[in-house]
Order: sequence, then C-alpha cells, then structure tokens
Amino acid sequence: AAKAKPNELATFTVDGIWLLELEGPRNFWRSWRKKLKPASTARKQLCFATGELVEPVDTTGVIKGVPGGTPSGTVFLGFDKDAFCSYGLKQAQNAAVSAAAELKIRSALNALIEKSRAQGLVFANTIVLHWTRQPVEFDPVDTLASADPEQVAQLLKSIGTGHQVISVDSNAYYAVSLSGNGARIVVRDWIESTVPEVKRHVARWFKELGIVEPGGTTVKREFSLNELLYALANPKLDEPFDALPHGAAEDLLRAALTGGPAPQNILLAALRRETVDRGSGGEEARQREAFLPARFALIKLCLLRSQNRKEHHTMTEKLDPNSKDVAYLCGQLFAVLGRLQLLALGKVGASIAERTYGGVATRPATTLGPLFTKVPAYIKKANERYPGAGTNKHKEIEALCQRIAALGGFPRTLDLEEQGRFALGYYCQLAEYSARAEERELEKIAEQLTEETV
Repeated sequence: AAKAKPNELATFTVDGIWLLELEGPRNFWRSWRKKLKPASTARKQLCFATGELVEPVDTTGVIKGVPGGTPSGTVFLGFDKDAFCSYGLKQAQNAAVSAAAELKIRSALNALIEKSRAQGLVFANTIVLHWTRQPVEFDPVDTLASADPEQVAQLLKSIGTGHQVISVDSNAYYAVSLSGNGARIVVRDWIESTVPEVKRHVARWFKELGIVEPGGTTVKREFSLNELLYALANPKLDEPFDALPHGAAEDLLRAALTGGPAPQNILLAALRRETVDRGSGGEEARQREAFLPARFALIKLCLLRSQNRKEHHTMTEKLDPNSKDVAYLCGQLFAVLGRLQLLALGKVGASIAERTYGGVATRPATTLGPLFTKVPAYIKKANERYPGAGTNKHKEIEALCQRIAALGGFPRTLDLEEQGRFALGYYCQLAEYSARAEERELEKIAEQLTEETV
C-alpha cells in the first residue's frame, strides 16, 4: 500500500514510540553483536574517530551525491598507492577507524549531503555541509543560501538590539566544503566556530551587502550565495559558473561565516564582468543594460573588508554627495556625462559607457579628455530638446570637476580597489537619477528617440 521498494528498510512504532530511538534496545543489540563477533588476530589500532583501541576496517563504503565524484559514489578514506602507505599498513588501515565509526561517519555524510542538495547548497562542483553540536532554530548557512528577507531582518534586529529574536544555543558550529575528484572526496574548506559567533558574522555580512537598487529608492541586502556567485558568472556559457574564480564559493562562505575578508580575485571577477556588460556595445549590450545589484553589493563588501581601506574611501549604500574619494567622484562624473549624452542624442548605437567604460575606469586622466570635447555640443543639443536640462548637467559636471581638482586632479591610473569605488560612484549616481521624478521623465522621453529621430 505504501509502494515500498525492495531495497527500502522498514521499522516499527509501539504506541507512537519509535523502537529505534530507545537506548535500551540499542545497547542490547550492540553488546549482542560484540559477543557474536568471532575473535580476530588482526593488529588493533587507535581509532581516529573515537580514540579507542579497535580493529580497523580495510575499506570504507561510498558516499553518494558529491559533485565531481563518480556516479557510483566517492570514498572518504582510502589508500591505493604504496607512497601513501606506511609501517606495512594496507588500504584504510593507514587512517584507522572501526567498523562502527565508519558506518556513523558515512551515514552522517550521506544524510548531510541529501539535506544540502535539497537546500541548493551546491556551487560550481562544490557542496557545503553544515551542522551544529546541538539542534538550533537558526541556521546561518540556511540563511545565506535562502536570503529570506524576514529571517535576515530578524537576524539584524537581534544583533542590533542585543535581544535574541531567534532562539540560539551557544554550541559548536561546523561547515565543510566538499567536491569529488574521481572516486575520492576532496575537502575544500573546513570551518569550526560557535553558533553565536557565526550568527554575529552573518548579520554583519548582510549589513555590509546593503546597496541601493537601480530604482534608487530602496536598499537591498538580502542576496543569497547563488545570486552573488551568478553576479560573477558568464551567462553566455552553457555552464555559467565555469567562469567563476577558483574556490569562489568556499571563499564567500568563509568570509560570511568568519567575518574575514573576501579575496581580491572575487573583486577582480566582479569588476571584469561589469566591464564586459557595460562595454560590449551594440544590441547585446542594450539587452543587458539592467544593472545587477548583487554585483555592486559584492564589490562594496570586498572594499569594506579590505585591509587597504581608508577613512575617505566611499562605500556607502546610496550616493554619497559629500565624498572625498577621487575614484568614486570619477565614477559619478562618468555617469553624469553618460546622462548628458542620452539627453542630447537619445539612444545611440554605442553610448559613452559602452565605448569607454573600461578605459575610464582604469585610466581616467587620459580617457576623459576626448569625452570633454563633446560636452559643449551635448549641452546645446540637450537644452534644445529639454530647456535647462543641458545647463543643469553642465553645473553637475563643473561641480564634480572642481571637487576632483581639489583632491589632486584626475588620476592617471586606478588600481583594483579604486576601480571598485569608481564602479560604486557610477552605479549610485545613476540610481540617484532614477530616484528623481524629473530625471525619470527625461530619461523615459530620451530613450524613445534614436539616432534616426534626433
């Protein structure tokens, strides 16, 4: 009636009590099995898992569901080369575990893998397993994976006020990242902490991810790990995550759970993808005009956690109108120039951003000059179409240029972190335009005109 399969196991309840959960019968059958077990002449060793003197197993069972492993399963303990063996020990005896310990480890791994797959914790051939010493209601990795707005809000509230909105026990917290290499499991990363510490770090993670949305009115911080990784991926590939930096998933998870910095290769990948999206030109670029807030949230987080961070550097959620960060101001200026071109010419075949974003973001002193030569014509044309609009943009350009000059002028080059702050200035300025009703109206009208109608 239950459509049980031949290979499935059955158990029983008596008056609603699961027999397998009773400690008495468990202890009885353990002692019974020990009595029935024939005496062995094999040399006993200390079990790596329990520290007891045991007869170790020669081989272990397989683990199912590890990305990159063989379909038949992967082995978590095995030695098949003489170079890996010592003291005359064979196979799994080189890392001794008892049969009982091996069964528990294997069963636990299989259960954790099944749970993580159901939660979507598989990133670019890496699966993240996580557990606590004692059960808890709040699970940090679950929150990172789902980015549920209500749970994130509760987490931030509990940290900010000092009150525990989510019930948490102060116990050990563990996370491990695994991938398969043929028939074997590879441990990519291991994290050991406590639940309260991890909770505090995850709250800080979501707080630092906060970035204004492209509409300019709301701030979003509930970005899941998958959203952040996709912001680094290449959507043109059959497997977009193949473009991720090596170990990106493990690096982001470690930064989130431990409060540590994000590696610079994460920032580099985010800036590279943004340059490609802004500067590919043509119809393909227009189809990808929409910004990915997750990418800018990741850029901001990388900069906030940088060891090179200085007080005047700007990494705010919204546009900072009083910034003294020259790289950030250059990004703002570039956004204003792009908006002026849109008001003057409407939608052109290749906008300023599509043609010169990569150059200006790395070499502003040499690439902004040619753009300034077109400003007078743009101002005139914008004023003809929308009286006063060109003049307003001219004032914004002048004010930004004066602030940049007071800080030493346009830099010849921008390093990696300066490019990140340039990107934030550019993005936040355009979001600020979207928040203004008059700017939204002008943009809507301008985008309806093409080169043929101008």
